[in-house]
Amino acid sequence: MKIVRFLQLKIILICLLTLNLLEVQAYPLVPNPSMTPGSLCSRQHGDYAGDRYEAKIPYCRRNVEGQLKTQLYIAYGVPLECRGSYTIDHLIPLSIGGDNSPQNLWPEHRLVKATRPYLEQQVFEDLRDGRITQQQAIDRVYYEKMQAHAHIANTGGFCDQ
Repeated sequence: MKIVRFLQLKIILICLLTLNLLEVQAYPLVPNPSMTPGSLCSRQHGDYAGDRYEAKIPYCRRNVEGQLKTQLYIAYGVPLECRGSYTIDHLIPLSIGGDNSPQNLWPEHRLVKATRPYLEQQVFEDLRDGRITQQQAIDRVYYEKMQAHAHIANTGGFCDQ
């Protein structure tokens, strides 16, 4: 009898922990690599605005239409009432050669973005000043954005879980 009761309590505990984990990760913490692998600007791209830096890296102007943003929110499962808590983020920032294609965009929650407030500026400056290559900049950004941050401040709101 004690063994059966122990097993029942163990099953209940596992179920509660599983539900709690699902609740904590209600919004995407990282880009989905199959949907957002990253994409670079090219000189043939419609948003191409010229080359930057000594390395002559193609630069694309920011151009993400509302319809594309909506498609990204839907693809990532972000509810309509929560979209104000997100921004559409470029996995590879435009400043280091990223483009505006869906393969380079994902809905980033403001609490996730807050975990690395200076990343894009630092990488941009390092690339601009020749301290790193474009590939090193991309690798650094990709590494940081693909980290699931365990200590994100949850405000308790439905959209912040």
